[in-house]
Amino acid sequence: MLRSITLGLGLALAFSHAVTAADAQPTFEPKAYLMNYSEADLLKRVPPARPEDVSSPEAIVRAMHDAVSGPKGHWDDKRLRSLFVPDALIEFTDEGADGVPRIQSISLDELVRIFSELHAQTSWYERAVALNVVVMQRKGEKATLAVVNHMGDEGVSPAKGPEGHGPATSMTQVVKLQGRWWITSHTW
Repeated sequence: MLRSITLGLGLALAFSHAVTAADAQPTFEPKAYLMNYSEADLLKRVPPARPEDVSSPEAIVRAMHDAVSGPKGHWDDKRLRSLFVPDALIEFTDEGADGVPRIQSISLDELVRIFSELHAQTSWYERAVALNVVVMQRKGEKATLAVVNHMGDEGVSPAKGPEGHGPATSMTQVVKLQGRWWITSHTW
């Protein structure tokens, strides 16, 4: 019985014009992963997030900027860490000592170290004021992807008014696995 069903399905596919070689999607399995987490795995590895911080792509980006903001002195990294997957890719562009533009990557741990040292020296405030969100979901998959391009402002005092201190531009990629959004990469 199973053989006749398999043969019947094979013949139906072979004679169908709906499926062509060009329509077939290749499959692959990586031999090594940089990260491979379920949401349950991630929830064990990061501090608990505020539900309102991870409720949407816009909310998580605004929370990220709010989490790095504050007065001079001790800065608590738990809120920032609660938003990111542990192995998130953090990149920024800068010029090297030779004046040549470069793209540089750092870990979340290094970003935390930078903000800890910054807050030890001065206050620091960031705010996302203009967000453009593109949400994508591949057919048949449960995870939802989003890219958040945003402008904002940053400086040693809280911004007042819609203009703020001056433009800062960033792009953040986020993923919703089940119950919440996660930052997987951030570039400025």
